[in-house]
Amino acid sequence: MNMRKRFCCLLLVLLCSGSIVRGAGSLDGISNWIYLDQEAFKFVGAMKFSLNELIVLDPVEASGKLITADQVTSLKGNGRLVFAAMYIALATEGAPYWQPGWTLGNPPFLVERAQFPGEDAVEYFVDYSHPDWHKVLFGSPGAQLDKIAAAGYDGVVLGPVELDDEDPGRQVQALAKLLADMRTYIRARKPNFSIFLLSDGPLLGEEAILASVDGVIGEGLTCVDENQIRPPAEVTALTEALQKASIQKKLVLTIDRATDKQIAEKAWADSDKLGYLPYIVGYDQAGEVAAKAAVADVEEVADVELRKSRRELYYLVGLGMAVLLATLLFRPSKK
Repeated sequence: MNMRKRFCCLLLVLLCSGSIVRGAGSLDGISNWIYLDQEAFKFVGAMKFSLNELIVLDPVEASGKLITADQVTSLKGNGRLVFAAMYIALATEGAPYWQPGWTLGNPPFLVERAQFPGEDAVEYFVDYSHPDWHKVLFGSPGAQLDKIAAAGYDGVVLGPVELDDEDPGRQVQALAKLLADMRTYIRARKPNFSIFLLSDGPLLGEEAILASVDGVIGEGLTCVDENQIRPPAEVTALTEALQKASIQKKLVLTIDRATDKQIAEKAWADSDKLGYLPYIVGYDQAGEVAAKAAVADVEEVADVELRKSRRELYYLVGLGMAVLLATLLFRPSKK
């Protein structure tokens, strides 16, 4: 095949593909993201029009029902990724996997009652090295990870997980094994499925942990709690861990909680100047910084629809040119 025909074939392939953009289902080039918890489900319908390139949401509604595969599919479009939050260090009473008769110590992986201010849910810290807890997490059609994958999510955010002061070495080892096993299992079934880990401390910089994740989410880079500035020593520890993850070419996201405008803008700037992708819970969703990462307003919806129409037009033009090229390229030569 001569050079002219090679060039035409290459152009034909490019035209048929539409355009060269960030690949669908790819983490490359993501520039913003949003997290929706159970209280933010009112935004789910609008999120299909959002410019956010990654959506992380709790896969269980406040009523206890799982979000359907159709709902997950409706959130996808324009190469957007949809991840599910999955709690590997906490078990929640009433969750879809919860069994009658479960209580502290029964099954044995329920090791301590968890109490968080302002939360009514009955939760337990778990021993995530226990094989029976692993069965709850993955390995069968009814397991959490399997349901998430079957619903069409592109990935999962595991956590939040904190280092245990009593035996951090054992914890890192147990968590690293769990992550490796989960990654091996799910990648055998969905090769492009992503795993992220959420934590607020140095755990995110452990090499054994980073080996089995595609990205990390640093919780509280600026705020230890809503509108409460984090002590400098803790900020330094988390920053160093995130830098290690970045060096390992992992996608680094951050999440802070703030309703005060100045604190929210500081949290955004603190993350952005380090090259990470921030999200501010409680402030973005209020619409104050919608231009950065929030539910799309009317102008954004119109912009999305305009871009969609343009892409469709470009595709049709490209397809027409491809047909014309094919006709010229493969027409019988004159004798």
